[in-house]
Amino acid sequence: MAKKNSLYYSNPIEQNVTKRVREEYETAKQNQQTDFDDFEQIIDQLECKRTEKDYEWLSDVFIPEYPSIHLTEASQWANQYFPTRDFVDVYLDGETEKSKKKANAAKQFINSMLNIKDVYHYQKYMRARGINSTFGCVYAVCSWVQNIRQQNKQVEVQQRIGNILTAPR
Repeated sequence: MAKKNSLYYSNPIEQNVTKRVREEYETAKQNQQTDFDDFEQIIDQLECKRTEKDYEWLSDVFIPEYPSIHLTEASQWANQYFPTRDFVDVYLDGETEKSKKKANAAKQFINSMLNIKDVYHYQKYMRARGINSTFGCVYAVCSWVQNIRQQNKQVEVQQRIGNILTAPR
């Protein structure tokens, strides 16, 4: 394990900033606690767990209404978004032939990327819609890794001799 620097948060300004950020984090966490509790209750309903208080008047028979509603909505999302392998359409900015080709190339590129099986677009989309339905919002973190390879390429150099352009010998 790395050794902590002795100057770590020793500056009073750093300590003050760290304290304020931590307080904001704790306040936001406390403010969202009811949302998290509601989400946990909804997940319990999806999993058919009876976590509410055991009242006398409650029936012992649990009819899974919410899971059936949720699954019906999920099937509608899938039918709406995944009937074909074309997931996106493009907005054409200009009327020129070049802009039409650019829009078509962008559409083909995005659709071909989303059709790669290792991307798991269907699973990620359906999971995000399910979380959005139960929690009210969903956050997606998107990133990629870029590999840059150095490659030397020989280019033929032309020499100018007076007004005559000639290739090297």
